[in-house]
Amino acid sequence: MINLENLYNQTLSSLSIAADEQERVRLIIEFLRSTRDLPEDLTHSFHLQLAGLFFFLTSSFQPDGLPPEELKDYLETCWLLYRRFKDKIQPNQLKETLSNLLFYLALSHFYLGELEDGLGALLQKQKLAGEAFPDRLDNGPDRTRPEFPGDFQELKNQGSSNWLIFQELAKKIGRENGLALDFDLIQEKWKRFSGWSSDSLFCPLVERRGLLQAGQPARLLLLESRCRRTGAAEGHNLVRFSTLPVHHQEKTYLMATDALEAADYLLKTEYGLSLPPCTLLFSFSEKNFIYSGESLSLPLATLSLSQKLIASQRRFYFAYSREAAFTGKVDLNGEVQRISPEALEEKVRAVFYSGLRYLVIPAQNLKEARSFLFNLLAKHPWRRLELIGVDNIREIIADSRICQKIKIPLIAHLARTRGPLIRRSVLAVLGLAVMITALVIINKNPSFHFWKIRHPVIIELHDSRLFARNPEEQLLWTFPLKRPFRPDSLQQKFVDLDGDGEDEILVSGDYLSEEKLSAELFCLKKSGKLLWSYQPGRKIKTLTDEFSNHYTIKKFEAANFSRTSPEKSVLVIGNHVTWYPTQIALLDARGQLLGEYWHTGHLGQAALLIEDLDEDGWQEIITGGTNNDFQQACLLVLDPRNISGSSPGSGNPDFRFRDLPEGTQEYYLLLPRTTINQAMNLRNYIVTIQLFREEKILEITTHEFSKEVSCRMMYNFDYQMNPLLSRPTDILTEAVKELVMSRVLPPHAETELRSLKERIRYWDGQAWVNYPSRNKKLDF
Repeated sequence: MINLENLYNQTLSSLSIAADEQERVRLIIEFLRSTRDLPEDLTHSFHLQLAGLFFFLTSSFQPDGLPPEELKDYLETCWLLYRRFKDKIQPNQLKETLSNLLFYLALSHFYLGELEDGLGALLQKQKLAGEAFPDRLDNGPDRTRPEFPGDFQELKNQGSSNWLIFQELAKKIGRENGLALDFDLIQEKWKRFSGWSSDSLFCPLVERRGLLQAGQPARLLLLESRCRRTGAAEGHNLVRFSTLPVHHQEKTYLMATDALEAADYLLKTEYGLSLPPCTLLFSFSEKNFIYSGESLSLPLATLSLSQKLIASQRRFYFAYSREAAFTGKVDLNGEVQRISPEALEEKVRAVFYSGLRYLVIPAQNLKEARSFLFNLLAKHPWRRLELIGVDNIREIIADSRICQKIKIPLIAHLARTRGPLIRRSVLAVLGLAVMITALVIINKNPSFHFWKIRHPVIIELHDSRLFARNPEEQLLWTFPLKRPFRPDSLQQKFVDLDGDGEDEILVSGDYLSEEKLSAELFCLKKSGKLLWSYQPGRKIKTLTDEFSNHYTIKKFEAANFSRTSPEKSVLVIGNHVTWYPTQIALLDARGQLLGEYWHTGHLGQAALLIEDLDEDGWQEIITGGTNNDFQQACLLVLDPRNISGSSPGSGNPDFRFRDLPEGTQEYYLLLPRTTINQAMNLRNYIVTIQLFREEKILEITTHEFSKEVSCRMMYNFDYQMNPLLSRPTDILTEAVKELVMSRVLPPHAETELRSLKERIRYWDGQAWVNYPSRNKKLDF
């Protein structure tokens, strides 16, 4: 009993210092085997404690690279422990352990090319997943081999490597039997043994433990390396290991330094390269690995070749196959020397049970290695492992199976080696190109001429563009138009619309067109940026006719119609291209339509006045022209607070607009036609409207007849539209006298000229009257 307890304590001590889970599982199995024949009442408590630890470890550990025989021992141990401690072990824990072990058993069989056994393990794992616990687990593992579809012998003979054979098997069987997930996981495990790498390779190493440095089974490790150029004063290579026991550092560093010297010697003799010293950092994939030996020097020298070329920024480097493992000792000249046969046997065994395809060893050990390999092939004849014996490192880089020479394209090489210089040159060229481009753009775009006075004072028309010039007549900016304007239609004003202290630019014109004319008003900032635009008019119908949407801007004005508002409104008078109708539109500072009034006639360009006639704080709009309905000159007054509807008519359907209400004009006057005007079958119209503020008089001038010079009538009104007088111009008087004497006109044509004010008619909102009257329907 005392010896058993000592053995148990010794096992626990070994478990605490074990390197990994695989070693812990081996220690547990060794204890179970050594005490298997003892009475159960003596071993019960010890076995029960280790059974719990065993199931805990084997349910999640990854025994990649173990022989299938050892994995089967693990499975057998699982069943023995479960039968003995069935009431203590959870069925789910057993199920997890069995599934994990069966998966890695299948992986091991596939590594060895044993397709039937690998599939059998996967199908047994699949069957286990569907078993109902615990009833169906009492019979132990299923040892019967299931039947598989397909000819595996033919598949084995066709493949050049076990990896390719497995891939073909996965395509044919994996999806059909519900094994897709397991096959995908196996491929992920196997992929680490495929491809090429310049900074890592596999090497089988024998771990040394204890004071006597007892050898352990060889382990397949991934050796990784990073290299950087160094400015070491010693002028030689420096080596660093990320994990290395202190008592092995000096020996390992000397071996690594010799390996780097061998790599330098090969590069100098084969390629004529004398590379500068560098610092190389090596690390193992397993951090707890303790190594002490000389067979690592070949992997170190091989990796150093590639890493030093990369660090020195040469145009080529070497990449090594991830399907190969390397082991051997090299001297300073790169010669590969013999290694210990005992260690070699363990290395061959470690590589044999992995997914690797090649093992690179010293040529002097090739005969022994083949003997070890044949012994293993006697158990597993379908394993494809090729031994490659080398006498010098140069044989490795010359063998295309395990090494590739990667050439870097010239452009990529220059970008890497002369990167800073090229970047500076490219940036300089780009900077120069940007500067030249900027100068060209600035030269072509006047809005970028920051040195000029930025206050435009005039807008010029040049084809389809507007040019803004400053007082020095320098071009500041241009504005594109849809089509060219008629040169004689260009109108412009500089006015502060929004009350921010900075003028906006109002510019309008009539577009040139082969069809009917149209016009547009633009509001621009002083920088040339468009704020808004407005096109006058719209399609409108009378009871008998329809007018298209083609209007010209006769005149526009901007004014503070309300004394209390800092913003100005824009008044636009648009005439239809067929002479009438006319739209009077009022826009706010943002170009929004406040109101519109439609007139059945034509309004003159100079017949417009904006003035507060009734001194109520709102400026009225006084305009005039001719009325096509009455064939007479007309004068109208609008209040900006209410602009809508259409002008009053005679009832003639040709001049009555559809869908428009009565107009909201304050005053609407019809000025009489003179006898000479009627005799010549002309239509009189208002030419000008003038204001005399001191006398508070409006002077209206109408055109009556034109022979060589204009013959006009003049009317004076007060601010309430009361007629004060009517008088003809001297030219009109002389023309009438001449025509009376010629008996073209009757005698009263001369005497009526000073009494025409008595015949002025007013619209009072309901009817035409012969006395001054304001629109009665207005409530303001």
